[in-house]
Amino acid sequence: MENMLHECYKLKEIKFSNKFKTDKVDSMRSMFNKCMDLEYLDLSNFDTSNTCFMDFMFNDCPKLKEI
Repeated sequence: MENMLHECYKLKEIKFSNKFKTDKVDSMRSMFNKCMDLEYLDLSNFDTSNTCFMDFMFNDCPKLKEI
């Protein structure tokens, strides 16, 4: 999932369903990097128990208010 939504400048909100599986994800590095208009994320269904890399995950998200 590394760089998955990288540079989605106009994206404002993301709600992941419980069917979005993350339990085997190793890297979420830069996943939301430069999502400049992103304000809200619901990551409550994320399982990051096997995730080793999360650096820069929310880098350059100046409008992010709630995760």
